[in-house]
Amino acid sequence: MINSPESYYPAAKILQPTAIDMNLMRDIPEFKVPVYILQGDNDHFTETSFTKMYFDSIRAPSKKKVFI
Repeated sequence: MINSPESYYPAAKILQPTAIDMNLMRDIPEFKVPVYILQGDNDHFTETSFTKMYFDSIRAPSKKKVFI
C-alpha cells in the first residue's frame, strides 16, 4: 500500500473517480477571478506539461504559474 494513492491521502477513494473523469480544459475554462497555479518542479502526480497546457488555455482577468 505504500505506492497507492490511499497511502498519500485518505480521501483518494472518494476523489479519485471524480478526478479521473474531470477534464479541466473542458469543465473549467474560464475564471472571473485571478488564477495562480503553484506546482512542484518534481511533481510525480501531475506532469508539468499538462499544467502548462491547462494554464495556457485558461481565460481569467490575470493568471500566473509558479514552479517551486
